Amino acid sequence: MIAIIEEATGLVERIVIDTDGLDMEGRIAVEAPADYDPVAVSHIWRDGAWADNLDAARASALAQVNAAAEALRARFLTAGSGQAMTYLRKEDEARRFDPGGDPADYPFLSAEAASTEATLADTASLVLAQANAWATLGAAIEGHRRGLIVAIDAAEDMAALSAIDIMAGWPA
Repeated sequence: MIAIIEEATGLVERIVIDTDGLDMEGRIAVEAPADYDPVAVSHIWRDGAWADNLDAARASALAQVNAAAEALRARFLTAGSGQAMTYLRKEDEARRFDPGGDPADYPFLSAEAASTEATLADTASLVLAQANAWATLGAAIEGHRRGLIVAIDAAEDMAALSAIDIMAGWPA
C-alpha cells in the first residue's frame, strides 16, 4: 500500500494501492506500514518517517473503555437520558417516602404502584432495593472505567498502551 504524503504539512493525503507518479508535485509516495489503518490513523508521517500515533490510539482505547462500560450498564439499566432521570426521580421519591404522606407527593411511585397493582409502600421498597443494588454495581463499573482511563492517559508509548487489557476486570 502506498501513502501519498503532502510534504508541506506531513499529512497523509490518500492511500493508494499503486501510483503512476503523476500529479506528485509537492507530494511524496511512501510505503505505508503493514498495519496502517487510515480510519484509525494508527500511524502518522513525522519528520520523514512513519511514527505511531499515540494520541489516536489513546482516543480509540478511551472510546472502547466507555463503550464497554455502557454495554455493561445496559445489562442492568434501561438506556437513555430520560430513563436515567426517571430512575433518579423514583429513587428520590422512595428515599423521601412516608407511609402516612400524601400519594400526590410521590407521582412516579404512585403511577408505578397503580400500574403494577402494588401498594405505594411496596413500590417504594422495591425501588429502594433496586437503587441500592445498582449503587454497588454502578460504583464498581465506574471505578474500573476510571482506573482504565487513568492507565490509558499515563501510557507513555504504544507498548505501554497495548499492555492495558481493556476488556479484563469488569465487574460481573
